[in-house]
Amino acid sequence: MSLNLKALQTFYLIVREGSLAGAAKEMNLSQPAASRLVRILEAETRLELFSRARRRLVLTTEGELFYREAEHILRGIDEIPEIASDIRKRAYAQLRVMTSVPIGLSLLAPALTLFREQHPDIRCVAGIGSRFELESKVGTRRYDLGLVSFPISHSLVELDNEPLCRARSVALLPKGHPLATRDSLAAADLRDQPVIALAPNLLWRQRADDFFRSGGVTPAYAMETQSTPVARQLVVNGAGIALMDMVVGGLPSPDAAVMRPLDPERWVTYGCVSPKGQPRHANADLFIGALRRVIEARCASDARFLEPVPAAS
Repeated sequence: MSLNLKALQTFYLIVREGSLAGAAKEMNLSQPAASRLVRILEAETRLELFSRARRRLVLTTEGELFYREAEHILRGIDEIPEIASDIRKRAYAQLRVMTSVPIGLSLLAPALTLFREQHPDIRCVAGIGSRFELESKVGTRRYDLGLVSFPISHSLVELDNEPLCRARSVALLPKGHPLATRDSLAAADLRDQPVIALAPNLLWRQRADDFFRSGGVTPAYAMETQSTPVARQLVVNGAGIALMDMVVGGLPSPDAAVMRPLDPERWVTYGCVSPKGQPRHANADLFIGALRRVIEARCASDARFLEPVPAAS
């Protein structure tokens, strides 16, 4: 059975206000219009909710039982405008961004810190997940933005994207490694080196595989991990060499590790994604502004490995 919500609200207000006139005034209706809504509800429920004596509505036994059983539902209907207003206020006062752990450490965390300094009243939610989770959750508007490397290839949802920066692919070497004296490194230079690889399902493993394959080299993958930060730390500890870039690998201290660009040059583009064809929330635009400032500062520290992508005019 489908019930008329406006008729339900009218019934609730008549009981609460004690009269048809009071309910009609509360709902900004004429009394005849409010009376018609009551009759609609009685027809839909097949209950006699009011007796009509001396032009007054008096709650019947059926009407009293209906009110008691449905009071919590009726009260909820009455509160819908307030609930909607609260949701609008909360939606305006928050920002939801999702990314991966390495991008979260290198870009998201400093950008959110800067954003909060400028907008302390906006609550921030930082989600961490796989590329598949990110693309799905941003595409279904559970997050306002995703921060990810391109290209985006999810087959189920469409996303708008805004490139922010390009990072040059590098070999991350332990401090004092013999190859650290080179200006750049080709696949053949790493042929006999212990390489720390990411798991085969991860994008950076696929990039490493492609780099070695295009150079005609079968790499010596000495170790494998699911975590880019773990791979970076293994390099710092002297366990081997890893392929990554300045965004996912960070800018290591010269005392810990060194970066050498790959030859031929390879670049990875990073940016934000948002739901396709939907206007971005104002808070998302403010955050992207903060993110661009963080990227510009990072680019200034070493332009060899990172360069900004200008915003579209």
